[in-house]
Amino acid sequence: MPDLLYYTLVVCLVLSNLNRIIWAVKTIYKYLTRPRAPQLVPYFDENGKSNIQTGSSGNLIGMGTIHPPSATEIPAIDNSDAPTTTPDDTAAARRKSKSDLAAPSHSPEVIPDIPFTWDCWPDGDLRFSLTAEQFHATQDLGTNWVMETTRTKGSSRAKNWLKGRETRRRCLGAIKCQGPNCSMHLVPAARKIERYRQLEEKCVECRSNLTTQSCNVETSLFQFAEGFVFVNYGVHTHTTFTHSTALKPDGSLAFADFNPRFQVQTADTFPIAPVVNDSESDHSNDANNNTNEPNTAYLLLPEAQKQTRSCILSSQLML
Repeated sequence: MPDLLYYTLVVCLVLSNLNRIIWAVKTIYKYLTRPRAPQLVPYFDENGKSNIQTGSSGNLIGMGTIHPPSATEIPAIDNSDAPTTTPDDTAAARRKSKSDLAAPSHSPEVIPDIPFTWDCWPDGDLRFSLTAEQFHATQDLGTNWVMETTRTKGSSRAKNWLKGRETRRRCLGAIKCQGPNCSMHLVPAARKIERYRQLEEKCVECRSNLTTQSCNVETSLFQFAEGFVFVNYGVHTHTTFTHSTALKPDGSLAFADFNPRFQVQTADTFPIAPVVNDSESDHSNDANNNTNEPNTAYLLLPEAQKQTRSCILSSQLML
């Protein structure tokens, strides 16, 4: 009698939880019969084709995803001829790739010292040095090109200008009209999203579409213990600007004639000493004795700075 009662209670318990038991059985069945994860196998290149199913020799392309019925059916691949790579080699290659990306596209040492007159539109390969007084007299070498700062490094207390605090900038080019006989060049906005907004407009002169004119010119401004060195790399691929845009209260753009932000007076000039490299310092005295006029650049000061200017540099500044 007790056994009958026990089995009766078990049957009642099973029937009351039948749905849960069925769900547990289905879950276990799905887990055991789930599809196997796709396997990755190496594949090689032979005559420009990827051979995943065959074990052909050739250059290793990468890892391919296949769904074999059995892992034993994956052909064995002889990869003994593949070059071995050590962790040290991988780390060295990674450091080399980072250094290549960080390397500047121009070197300031190769830019020559040439006569140049500062007119707020620096163009071409040039390099010159100037004192802090001259730097501030030109409104911190303000240029009318639209430049974007790409990096800043170094120390302003360095005695060597090449180790000074370098501010690297890149020209953003111009926005020009696509009309065949139109010479409109628009000042590009500093932000990319705003330049896209400018490209949606039509030319104010001929109603043609606008396009971007890229430019690869870069500049470097070195600040060091003795003053400043300015370097310009390359020639601008576009002319000076003819128009600019301003945002209206309703959100639309208004075109206007270009008004340069920085202007100088050509009535007064004084020389800027060219940069002398350390390797050139031993021969600078001989060079000065063999020439009557030093290789100097000229900086044009605004009219308002005439009364405050009191410093004239020598023909050579030894760095």
